[in-house]
Amino acid sequence: MFVYLTELFAMRVRDAGDGRPLGRPVDLIANAEEQYPPVIGLVVRRGRAPAFHVPWARVVALEKDAIVVAPGADAPGGPAAPEGALHVRRHVLDRQIIDTDGARVVRVNDVHLLRVDRELRLIHVDVGASGLFRRLGWLPVVNALARGLFDYRLREHLIAWKFVQPLGHVQRDGARQV
Repeated sequence: MFVYLTELFAMRVRDAGDGRPLGRPVDLIANAEEQYPPVIGLVVRRGRAPAFHVPWARVVALEKDAIVVAPGADAPGGPAAPEGALHVRRHVLDRQIIDTDGARVVRVNDVHLLRVDRELRLIHVDVGASGLFRRLGWLPVVNALARGLFDYRLREHLIAWKFVQPLGHVQRDGARQV
């Protein structure tokens, strides 16, 4: 099943034990060592409190409107994200990349993720207008207008993750890019 990063950011994170809300996800952390990086953690923030890291192994379920985590995952003093990990929002979202297929510079509007069992992997970046409208929450309205007025539906413009190399992130050999 596919899910978009912006859809995850709209969810709440809640405790599996008592159902209490822990906050909202503000970033995903991935292992950039693999061709299609697996998500290894998420950064959660509740209100104005400092954000804290929750390892992805503690995620019990992804529901329609919530990310359910194992009890005790809200400890702000818990383990930090691994050194050199890819922070998807910070390193990828809203960054400009070169689309070599279309020979132009494009902006990453969303990230397409694949969910298999309890694992989540970065599969594509969305550089089309549909990704931007999805982030703004306008995609259903824009699609309805385009379909009604022009018999047209916005298409996604996805670029496979294996063709994306985030700059300013730690490379596979450990050297820092500039």
